[in-house]
Amino acid sequence: MDRNIKEIFYLLMQLEDNFSNFYKNISIFNDEKVSRIKTVSLVLAKEEERHAEFYKDFLNKEQYLTTIIIEDKIYEKTKDILNDFKKTLKLNSFKNEKELIEFAIYYEEKNSEVLKTILELVPEKNIHLIEMLTELIKIEDIHAKNLKNFI
Repeated sequence: MDRNIKEIFYLLMQLEDNFSNFYKNISIFNDEKVSRIKTVSLVLAKEEERHAEFYKDFLNKEQYLTTIIIEDKIYEKTKDILNDFKKTLKLNSFKNEKELIEFAIYYEEKNSEVLKTILELVPEKNIHLIEMLTELIKIEDIHAKNLKNFI
């Protein structure tokens, strides 16, 4: 069963909320394993909060989203990413800072991949949505790039 893009945006909003909480937890985690990335984590937490709010606002304002149909496999892929991310969220399960950063990079890149897949399916007439997705992809890619500086 195919779904409309709103359903995917709800999942992406949840993913952003989880990212935000993950980064907030890193910033207050009292362990030398994460000492170098605490400040960056605060910045990333705010960014992810902003993304979640963006999805929320967009979902409330843009009625045409129900007309954009997304293949079920893309919905399931997004759902799987969210579920996998939730399973691995325990900070003390990371052996060191590098492992934690690699985890964050992996999920930032996965999020970007999902957004790119969705972008390819959006009809050209939906300029506002295309601009929004393009901006979010750019920001997610920047997050991954910035995190790679810590490896």
